[in-house]
Amino acid sequence: MSALTIGIYFVCWAVFHSFLASLRAKRLAGRIFGEEAKRWYRLGFVITAVLTLIPLLILLLRLPDIPLYNLPPPWRWLMMAGQLAALGLLAWTIMSTEPLDFIGIKQVSGSRSPYRTALTTRGPYRISRHPMYFTSMLVMWLSPAMSVNLLTLFALMSIYFVVGSYHEEMLLVKQFGNAYEQYRKRVSRIFPGLPFPP
Repeated sequence: MSALTIGIYFVCWAVFHSFLASLRAKRLAGRIFGEEAKRWYRLGFVITAVLTLIPLLILLLRLPDIPLYNLPPPWRWLMMAGQLAALGLLAWTIMSTEPLDFIGIKQVSGSRSPYRTALTTRGPYRISRHPMYFTSMLVMWLSPAMSVNLLTLFALMSIYFVVGSYHEEMLLVKQFGNAYEQYRKRVSRIFPGLPFPP
């Protein structure tokens, strides 16, 4: 029952998050709050995503759970080393996109367009078109301890990352056109060396 509760909450969060990421939601915000809302949209989107994940963390901490495994040393240390490496790669990914731009602060200050104006292909984006998804999945699946609730959440998040990458790429093709089409012919969708069809 706990895993079902977590699953339902995450699916609702994913649907809501995907709607907020859509062009329709951005246009709606522009109509309701005016053109200035475009500058605040990214920051509001990030804050909303974080705040709506807090109840999910509370559910994970409070709901009954069933342990599946808890690896002993040295396997635990090996998995944790892999997680640290993945977190380092995730930090590198964020730095490649400029953290203040990623969060939405530059857009609010007016020093950056409310929409992405340049296609990022440097750093980790040279090996994966969605390195944030790739590194996040590494952090999850290299966990040295696993339970039913965690397994449910990690599986749903992984599915969401893959499905979300298709949605995100539709927007990127609209924005960058042939430049993005050429980029995705050269670089794997999520997993380096493992192409996904467009």
